[in-house]
Amino acid sequence: MKNLLTIAALAAIAGAAHADFNTGIGAGPFNSDGAAGNAANGVFSFTYTGSNADVFNRIRIRGTATSGGVGSFLSELRWRFVGPTTIDSGSIASGTTWSGGASIDNTQTFSTFSLVNGTSYSFRFWESFNDGGIDAIWSNVQFDFLSFVPPTPPTAVSIGTFTAGAFDINTFGSNFDTEIGLYDSAGNIVSINDDAGAGLQSQITPTLAIGTYYLAVGGFNTAFNAGWDAVAGSATGLFDLTVNGFASIEDQLLSAGQVKWYSFNVVPTPGSFALLGLAGLAAARRRR
Repeated sequence: MKNLLTIAALAAIAGAAHADFNTGIGAGPFNSDGAAGNAANGVFSFTYTGSNADVFNRIRIRGTATSGGVGSFLSELRWRFVGPTTIDSGSIASGTTWSGGASIDNTQTFSTFSLVNGTSYSFRFWESFNDGGIDAIWSNVQFDFLSFVPPTPPTAVSIGTFTAGAFDINTFGSNFDTEIGLYDSAGNIVSINDDAGAGLQSQITPTLAIGTYYLAVGGFNTAFNAGWDAVAGSATGLFDLTVNGFASIEDQLLSAGQVKWYSFNVVPTPGSFALLGLAGLAAARRRR
């Protein structure tokens, strides 16, 4: 009976910590203008009503973004959540200039956070590139705070196993403007690059420890967010991907609205394997 009661109590706690919250439907209008935190930002405020034990890691925006007619791109739309920590979205839509209203429905994943019941928070609407005049006007806005769900790794093509240390990952030889994002096994961003040097191809040179890594290849304006969330950019073409000069993938077609995923494992250097073996042998001797 005691075990059953314990299980029931744990289930109740888990259930209480996994509830969604939304800010209500139909807020607006709000200007989308200026850099993050600028006085020109439209501001949407709301009060959280829910359990302090709730844990969130995703934020969804739904609404209509009407073009201000000043040449802004859809891919430049952003929001900032001003809460326990400041959270800036990545790109929430893809595309260039538009006319009229565009329907937006975008969910992004972040590090976990909680909200305090009865506390007021706000969202600010801003632009990654500020055109002259009001870039866009938001209406019918709703934000959803979604309960914590561990992110699922993307379906990826394995490109091999490498030893720990310095890496050179690049898309040199591609025929269009590429972007690459490197993630660890928990979906955290390790490194991002758009243009390497004077060219339009991408390069990252991280030092990587033991583990599994995921590499996203996209075109210009791809937004890389935590949780393996990559919003495809607009550039397309044939790309070449090289990892440490050994894994070379050539002439891969990237279509419109597409991000391609690759994975690889990083293992200890041969010397580290030897040291691990000696340590295990010493431990075995001590146990005897």
